[in-house]
Amino acid sequence: MGKMGLAAAIYAVLGSAAEAQAPRAMLPGNLEPSQNLGCIGFEAAGAADTAADLALSSKNCLGEEKYDAAVESFITMQVFGVFDAQRVLDISAHQAVAVMGQEIAQTFGEGQAEAFQAAVTRFGGEGSARHTALCGHLRDIGPPTYFPRYMVQHGMEAFLAPDDDPIDPDFEAGPAWEGVLTNFLKCGAG
Repeated sequence: MGKMGLAAAIYAVLGSAAEAQAPRAMLPGNLEPSQNLGCIGFEAAGAADTAADLALSSKNCLGEEKYDAAVESFITMQVFGVFDAQRVLDISAHQAVAVMGQEIAQTFGEGQAEAFQAAVTRFGGEGSARHTALCGHLRDIGPPTYFPRYMVQHGMEAFLAPDDDPIDPDFEAGPAWEGVLTNFLKCGAG
């Protein structure tokens, strides 16, 4: 992602927060975090932390006005979510991360959108010190190891075929993770 690419991806998710306020049916696990990490930056994120855990972390950071950490949790949530979308078969479930991003944006108080945007600018784009550190950390921890329940339960198949295996049986975590880091986060070949 170029300098504007990362910011554009973040703003695309956050910018649509004021749109779609339609009620949604909820199943247990839909968008639910597995734990409360508190407010963490990407250095504290591990392979067992779900994208939903990181969304809650970003909200926690906003509540504490720790905008740099909020952005780092948000970006890491997106990366984990892109990975999860590759392994979850139900295409309707893939919107889970976008919805969580919208929910984060809906928590913005007065002046917080601007503070969040300033933190995105401080994070920098492809090749910045923070981007490079994030890429290194995510390569070190490896692909997510959790079952993506938050996403599985968000999709229509959780209603229609709850007994079916929701994970692609041909999914290979290692190559998929490297693809997400290289093609989505633009980390460069590892």
